[in-house]
Amino acid sequence: MPTPYPRWRHYPLWRTPGSWVAEIVGVVLAAKQEISSIDKHLESNRVLTSLRPALEGIGFDVEKRGAKLPRPVLYGDEGKVSKQFNVDAYRFSDGTALEVEAGSAVYNNRAVLDLVKFALSMDVQRGAILVPQKYVTPKQSWTDPYPEAVKYFDSIFANPERLSLPLEGLVLVGF
Repeated sequence: MPTPYPRWRHYPLWRTPGSWVAEIVGVVLAAKQEISSIDKHLESNRVLTSLRPALEGIGFDVEKRGAKLPRPVLYGDEGKVSKQFNVDAYRFSDGTALEVEAGSAVYNNRAVLDLVKFALSMDVQRGAILVPQKYVTPKQSWTDPYPEAVKYFDSIFANPERLSLPLEGLVLVGF
């Protein structure tokens, strides 16, 4: 039986995924030929570039070279932003932030850092983290990022008494 494409899991597992999840999964599915990690190796910026038109089509602002998308975290003196995080894409209408990762998704814990960024950022209500299903470079084969990220997020969201996050939902998508 072939592996589904894209793979995805919505958190928390006890909450029904909203229509926003179907929109993001649909964008990834439509770009399968360009971005599937099953048969190609792409850096995260290349994946984001391929997804840009469809993401913009569903209302996202998408990071461009030299144009970051900062989300405020803290305000300091005179109400100036003193700490912020940049995201790859953000939809102002419903507070959905999106990050695309590649090989460092699990190896350097980028996917977990993305979740923390979403939780700390102002006006982020939900998040989408896109990671490769496979990550193979000409010199090395890595542990498959998507199933490893699922283990992390299953652990994080399993017990809200241990760690409570101020997000309506999170979708992890394996491209």
